[in-house]
Amino acid sequence: MKNSSENIISPGQLATLSLWFAVILFCLLSRKDLTVDNIVRFTPGHRTLAALTMLALFGLKGASVGLSGNILYMADGVMFALPEAVALNVLGTALMTAIPYFLGRRAGAGMLDKLTRRYRKLELLREAPCRSGFLLTLFLRTLGLLPCEPVGLYLGACGVRFGDYMKGTLLGLFPAAVAFAVMGEYLSEPLSPPFLAAAGIQTGTSLCTVAAVIFRRRKQKQKQERNRPCEKSTFS
Repeated sequence: MKNSSENIISPGQLATLSLWFAVILFCLLSRKDLTVDNIVRFTPGHRTLAALTMLALFGLKGASVGLSGNILYMADGVMFALPEAVALNVLGTALMTAIPYFLGRRAGAGMLDKLTRRYRKLELLREAPCRSGFLLTLFLRTLGLLPCEPVGLYLGACGVRFGDYMKGTLLGLFPAAVAFAVMGEYLSEPLSPPFLAAAGIQTGTSLCTVAAVIFRRRKQKQKQERNRPCEKSTFS
């Protein structure tokens, strides 16, 4: 028989939970103020501390606190040189997407119905399932029509392998991690060629993904119509 004391929350654990909820509540209440300028203003000047602060914000983003991943990408571009900003964005992407995945994995299939009721677009995944977890993740991340957290929760609950999930996530979000870092570096010059090129690449990536989805659905529909048996109608 297990010791009942194992189920008792210690004062240290209670303090940690209270601090965590306080941080989340603060972010929820002040999410409108979490702009690129404010993040840069309140981030420590020391480079290592600044990097750790940004990773902590990426972690909070993964806990669904109303932060924008693109704003974090851009803030890194403002504070760090481009190679450092991209590297930090990739690390932050892995962190903010791993958290909802493992939450969904722990919740299991019971979470799927709740997610599809709240996010109707996820119902399309049930209607047209993909055999490859990597391709499914890549498609969802590149398309970007759903927030980061529900996608991670859904794929975790579906049982997509973590390796496939993370590879698809990093590859799908890499263009955004680079593009917004470049836009952050040239934030003071929004009409400069690098800023416009980065914005154009980001928009073009999303449009190409949408076009690919439309093309694939049309192909699937045509295939279904060809395979559908001919039905003869009898009129009296």
